[in-house]
Amino acid sequence: MTGGALIFITNLADAGTVLPAACAIPLVLLACGRRRSALAWLISAGISFATILGLKLSFWGCASPSLLAQVRSPSGHTASAAVVYGGLAPLLGGDTPVSLGWSLVVATVVGVSRVQLGMHSVAEVLVGGTIGIMGVALLKMLIGRAVAPAPASPKLLMLLPLSVIALAAAQQGAHWPVERLIALVARYYWPMHACHVGGS
Repeated sequence: MTGGALIFITNLADAGTVLPAACAIPLVLLACGRRRSALAWLISAGISFATILGLKLSFWGCASPSLLAQVRSPSGHTASAAVVYGGLAPLLGGDTPVSLGWSLVVATVVGVSRVQLGMHSVAEVLVGGTIGIMGVALLKMLIGRAVAPAPASPKLLMLLPLSVIALAAAQQGAHWPVERLIALVARYYWPMHACHVGGS
């Protein structure tokens, strides 16, 4: 892939793109009468985002030098893309193999772009991708536990992907300073600051 294509792909997974999409998804689900799916999304996406945030804080704030040689910052781009774009499959009625397969494809494409652009190591995108795919697995499990889940309506099939695509297009290239904020919290604020104090 060319440099321009790599940048375009990685920008689709930037926080400024995926976070608005992640917020829009439950709103669309609620508008289509899918309250169970909206709750399942909030739980699975929330756990995925919290996990990658916690790992980033832990690695930046407390990881040992030997561990940092392999994984300094798990890829939030890969995790976010896998759960947000990959999560569309189960929300639209995809079965477990299709949902996990699609999430894996998304994680692989975004992960390759991050590695090729020199932003992450292979190990870092593997960690991020695993978190995102596990988030989709959790989403599918929660949706599957609904009593007699209704098939996706034509309205949902149209509105959900269109809303995500529209937001992704509108926010393309929007860079939020999320990484800098995480690094700041990890280095200077409790409890992560205690790691630096103890190790100095």
